[in-house]
Amino acid sequence: AGAAAAGAGGAAGATSSGAAGVTAASGGAGGAASCDGCKLEVVYTCLGTGTDSRNFAVEVKNQGSSLVLYKELTLRYWYTADASKEQELDCDTAERLTCNYIVKSTDPPPAPQPKFVPVTPPRTKANEYVELAVVQGALDVGGTTGRIQLRLHNKDFSPIDQTADYSYDCGSVGQAHDSPKITAYIRGVLVAGTEPP
Repeated sequence: AGAAAAGAGGAAGATSSGAAGVTAASGGAGGAASCDGCKLEVVYTCLGTGTDSRNFAVEVKNQGSSLVLYKELTLRYWYTADASKEQELDCDTAERLTCNYIVKSTDPPPAPQPKFVPVTPPRTKANEYVELAVVQGALDVGGTTGRIQLRLHNKDFSPIDQTADYSYDCGSVGQAHDSPKITAYIRGVLVAGTEPP
């Protein structure tokens, strides 16, 4: 259980939630200012350009001056979902947290489930986002979640077009880099990244 803390003690709690359906632009610089000491960096790695799933890894680094509770932190991966296709999010590996602490589709209720939220009206290369969340723990100042390897796909594994996804960036497959297109929120306030226009 201590592994859930990624360098800090375990503060338990449910994942944070955003409003379903319509998404509003939130925060920006003002959002960061409302979260004293918050400064996060989201690192993204494209793990492939397959046609039936979005394979990628994320890592969150706490570069601010305040400890971050995982129950207050969510990431959003913005993409273009096929109409009428049910989505799933799977965790393959999580270096520090283990997949037991990642909210994923394979966890049976009453465990928290990933939130797939329609973007209304659609934005550039995004008619939906999935919230990436951790069940419990905390991210220390200077700490990192470690690499979390994920797969996002249609439940039936039907073909997808990743190039239509806002958060997709596979110019350098396997190379980790900062990603402003995967957005991070603390208590629903945007603290890192840029939402699609």
